[in-house]
Amino acid sequence: MLHLLSQLNKFLNKNKWAILLYWIVAIILLILPGNKFPKQNWFKILHVDKWVHIGLFGGLTFCSLSTPNWISKNRAIIISIVCFTFGIAIEFIQEAYIINRSFDFWDIVADGVGVIIGFLLIIHFIKNKQNERQFQ
Repeated sequence: MLHLLSQLNKFLNKNKWAILLYWIVAIILLILPGNKFPKQNWFKILHVDKWVHIGLFGGLTFCSLSTPNWISKNRAIIISIVCFTFGIAIEFIQEAYIINRSFDFWDIVADGVGVIIGFLLIIHFIKNKQNERQFQ
């Protein structure tokens, strides 16, 4: 799994448009009216919505931090905070402006979990790159 993520990280380093495309798709999904989503009972039982938020914001953070050598731990923290703040803002936007969508505190928690996962994965890759440079 980490090898696959490492390959994704390399792809994103070379293809910045893919990061922008991911953000656009995420924004579209987050502002779709609530009636555009399936109303399956098992969605609620399995908390599919929360898992989607974790994956979506983990991906946003991972993609946003998948940049060449300029990324540092401090910059990664700042970008992660921006991603999390975006998640909070989206909840307020959904409540105020999106039909059949509402504010959900647990979505914010799921967004935060996703951001932390994306952040930790990038920190892992930063450490691996530093270790590779030391042995070259």
